[in-house]
Amino acid sequence: MRIRCEPSGREVEVEPGESVYAALRRVGVPIASTCEADGICGRCAIQVLHGALEPPSELETSTRLKQVVEGRLACLVEPREDLTVTTSYW
Repeated sequence: MRIRCEPSGREVEVEPGESVYAALRRVGVPIASTCEADGICGRCAIQVLHGALEPPSELETSTRLKQVVEGRLACLVEPREDLTVTTSYW
C-alpha cells in the first residue's frame, strides 16, 4: 500500500503492520508528535482525502475528544488501502 501526501505529492510505500506515522517518519516526511507516537498528544492528526482506515480505537477516540482534534491520529492507524492524506501544517 502507498500513502500520498498532499499538497507535495510525495509518496511512501507502507510496510505490513506499519502505522501511517511510522511510514511517514521513515522517509522523512514531517509529522508532528510530542508523545513519541503513544497516541496521547493528538499532534499527528491527519485528514484522509482518499482511501480508508479502520474505525477509531478507544484510545484514538479518547485522545481526539480530550485534545479537540479533528481527523485521524497517524500514530494509531494502519492503512487498509492506498491513502491520500494531508495535515494543516504541510
